[in-house]
Amino acid sequence: MIIWNEVINMKQEPISKALVFTNKQIAATIAAAPDRVIDPECLYDPNDAKSVTVRYSPDVIAYFKAAGDGWQTRMNDALQDYVALQSKTVF
Repeated sequence: MIIWNEVINMKQEPISKALVFTNKQIAATIAAAPDRVIDPECLYDPNDAKSVTVRYSPDVIAYFKAAGDGWQTRMNDALQDYVALQSKTVF
């Protein structure tokens, strides 16, 4: 049985300390970061992908999500196929 008075009166201590970085440390970290990400485990090249915000109808989202994980990649593949058919070029 939980004794709520004891729980309420427990001393609250932070679980972890906040990390504090100086502007110099941040700048050095950014300068040391690679220009390109090389990850053979990644399913796509994050260096070539562009992040955008779009709105799709719920039935389109449901269709792609129905097959499980990777639905955004499948949607991208379908859009690339469409563009290739429309422009007569292959990606």
